[in-house]
Amino acid sequence: MSKKMKISFEDSGTQVDASYFSNDVLKNIRGMVENSEADDVTDYIQKNSHKGVGVACGMLVHSDSIKCFIEDGDKKLNVPILNIMSEEDEDMSYEDWLEQNDFQSSDMVLVADMSETIHFEKEEDPTPDEHVMLDVVEYDHGQLTGYFEVEDNVTLEDLNWKDFVLQTLSLDRGGVLGDITYGEGIIGSTDEYEVYKLSYKAKSIELDLAFQGGGGGPMLFIRDEDGDFMETEVEDLVD
Repeated sequence: MSKKMKISFEDSGTQVDASYFSNDVLKNIRGMVENSEADDVTDYIQKNSHKGVGVACGMLVHSDSIKCFIEDGDKKLNVPILNIMSEEDEDMSYEDWLEQNDFQSSDMVLVADMSETIHFEKEEDPTPDEHVMLDVVEYDHGQLTGYFEVEDNVTLEDLNWKDFVLQTLSLDRGGVLGDITYGEGIIGSTDEYEVYKLSYKAKSIELDLAFQGGGGGPMLFIRDEDGDFMETEVEDLVD
């Protein structure tokens, strides 16, 4: 028999999604603004975008306020998050690091293997003739939650930190998208790395974000005649 345990990360943060759209879509949304339909622009761009990119969920692993919990029914365990790869460790394999940094059996931590950090490729960037809308939501309290399966007799005290692998995403992705997000301080102003993937005993844990409080809205980046991005308010999209 088996059962599921819940793991969650909790913090404030900023979720950012990007939508890329063409000159034809830009022409249409200019017309929408002229016709007093500015409130519909965000939905229109999302429905007619060439590509959507999830830029950030906002759970930063080095945040002073991030919390991680594992729950088994009504029992709850507070789990510290450790960054294992300092500059001195960069030539050391993950397995070697685990061997050299053993904890007491009673210690349960999550280890962020910085050597396996994901860096998005430039293929994620908009093409030279595409404009960008960032949907930015700054939330007061968010939860990034997933579930993993254990044997029915396993308790929180039985969990072994070596069975978990936490993989991070670098928000300093470079390229055009990086320039208008991380480069402008919209995301990652105090921390470059966020929670991206998590596994237990080599099985991936699907993580879902929910949040309460906060606010935000769309940010438009329109290319000028030289192809450079200019941040533009929706209301200013009138010819």
